[in-house]
Amino acid sequence: MSPLSKKLTYWTLATILTIGIFLRIWIYSHHDSFWKDEIGLASNFLTHDLGHIHEPLQNGQAAPIGFCQISKLAEMIGGHNERVFWLLPLIAGVGMLFLAAAVFQKQFPNGVWLIMLAELAFDRTLITYSCIFKPYIVDAFCAVLMVGAFLHTNNKNENGAAGRSPKNNSPARRKGYSEWDGWTWLIYTLAGILCLYLSYASIFVIAGLGLWRIIEAALKKDRQRFLCSLAANLFIAAIFLWLWQTNYCHLDSHGFFKNFWISSFAPLTLEGNTLSWYANNLGPTLGNIFGQSQWSILLFFAAIGALKARKENRSLLALLLPIILTFAASWFQAYPIAERLVLFWAPLLAPFIALGIYALWKILREHYKGMHAVFVLCVALPLLYPTICQFFDTRDFQEIKQTALCIREKAKAGDTVYLHSRCAHLYRYYFKRYPLPQGVVVVDGTRVESQNLPLFVLQNFHGRHLFVLYTEPEYAIDEIQLLRAAAEQNNELLARTDLILAGALELQVK
Repeated sequence: MSPLSKKLTYWTLATILTIGIFLRIWIYSHHDSFWKDEIGLASNFLTHDLGHIHEPLQNGQAAPIGFCQISKLAEMIGGHNERVFWLLPLIAGVGMLFLAAAVFQKQFPNGVWLIMLAELAFDRTLITYSCIFKPYIVDAFCAVLMVGAFLHTNNKNENGAAGRSPKNNSPARRKGYSEWDGWTWLIYTLAGILCLYLSYASIFVIAGLGLWRIIEAALKKDRQRFLCSLAANLFIAAIFLWLWQTNYCHLDSHGFFKNFWISSFAPLTLEGNTLSWYANNLGPTLGNIFGQSQWSILLFFAAIGALKARKENRSLLALLLPIILTFAASWFQAYPIAERLVLFWAPLLAPFIALGIYALWKILREHYKGMHAVFVLCVALPLLYPTICQFFDTRDFQEIKQTALCIREKAKAGDTVYLHSRCAHLYRYYFKRYPLPQGVVVVDGTRVESQNLPLFVLQNFHGRHLFVLYTEPEYAIDEIQLLRAAAEQNNELLARTDLILAGALELQVK
């Protein structure tokens, strides 16, 4: 590589990392409120100490023991607030970029790995979950870590323990064995254990990559690599079984996955509804992972990249095995295919998408001069558009905290705060952190409210100054509009103020 090319590569890398890190810190600094699932998880930290944080979590939440313990330690040091809980996701999101740069640089040409890094750095979904108190971005970080460990063992075994090719007359070369590096396999094993500690989804990555390594060694009749791969993966499997028995066996004790995520499970039969399920779920899921609506374009480039990898570096096809295992788990209703829960697919699919984009760009550059610039305008910019839009839109996902603080400031003794059944535990959390004035009554809603909300309010809160609170507008839009219309048209209800926040309405009931 010429000095000019090295300098250009360096500055491109620095630009990608700088913008990627800046976007994550920008969201972190401008985001202020937990959203509903974050509140459900954070509420457990008010009642669980470090020694019992591994116990089953309430509010339908689940998180790996490592994620919970590190977050609890951060809370004990920095206090119970949003920015303390967002630190681990932020560190994982930023760390993933540096790790991806180190992992993929030696595996691909400059054009490919820079495109791949740009995908991860500018991915709207990865940026978003770098500032959400849930373990999904940690899943993606662990996927990059395991891919790095996998490629590292592959390089060491192919090129020798010291990074050199085995001598032609060495026993390893004569017998078809690879030279063995115990430190390499130790690093792989430790990486697997760390990922299991931090991420549920890492079991699919570890199992897929480990299965590939074992089968590959068996087909090549490389006994040394086969035994090393088998030993390393059996040890990791033993750690997983121990973690499962001690911490993870309660995950779906109430059928949470099967009930709540049932629409995200792949069909168990290859019937007519199978194609319908994939058309309605798989494409949008893939698009959501990469923060794009053009999921068909992503799938097209990934297919081209997979064909390219099959010809040039078949070991990369191992990255598809964790995805296949996720489908298998979904078919057996053990793990749903939902965009948040399979966010770890992003670093597994990014190499194939980058390979596909680079292959087409290279063809256009070599055979159709000038068309590669059109290709960039027609492909790269549309893929970046959602991220650009999000950068200029810093509004919170939900505004529950802001609404709670607004009610705290406006409510007076004798007022009533009515919590819609969907949001009761969410607002209770913030009212516990920011207590309401003395004398304000908080009432949790019931399912009866959804039958006729205006009549329910009129019958149960006659003569009250009332705040009606929902979780967020998309859930409450119909009911809040109905109540607002009744307040404006019915002489029995007088609307005082419409709080344009998380679906909130202030009423004075006659």
